[in-house]
Amino acid sequence: MANRMTGGRPYFAIIFVQFLLAVMNMLTKTAFNRGMSTFVFVFYRQVVASVFLTPLAIIFTRKTDAPKSFKMLSKIFMLSLLGFPINMNLQSVVINYTSATVASAALNLMPVFTFLLSVLLRGKRRANYRRKGAYYNTYTYSCS
Repeated sequence: MANRMTGGRPYFAIIFVQFLLAVMNMLTKTAFNRGMSTFVFVFYRQVVASVFLTPLAIIFTRKTDAPKSFKMLSKIFMLSLLGFPINMNLQSVVINYTSATVASAALNLMPVFTFLLSVLLRGKRRANYRRKGAYYNTYTYSCS
């Protein structure tokens, strides 16, 4: 089986995903201009994603997924309850008050919010004793 990550396929995939995100931002801006609430939009978006993606995750990972402890599941739950919806609400408010271009730039803040939330929930340990960890922490905190 040939490696799928050769040639121009990864570049095409990245460009295609960025195009889809830009189209989604424009459609979102159109919905907000017609009077839809930003928080209702985020709620519906999360519900639709959960309904479609949960069965796929269960089907494709049921044989290979390791059992998880209650502590791990509670951290995953809190991150999914707070991390992504906070970012989506932020992006929706940005789209509502500015343009889809600014919202696309705000989308790049999601890894920073996820990292900070994982540090608060003690899922990610800060590695200040190594040079690489110090660079990582400095970069993350400077972006937030």
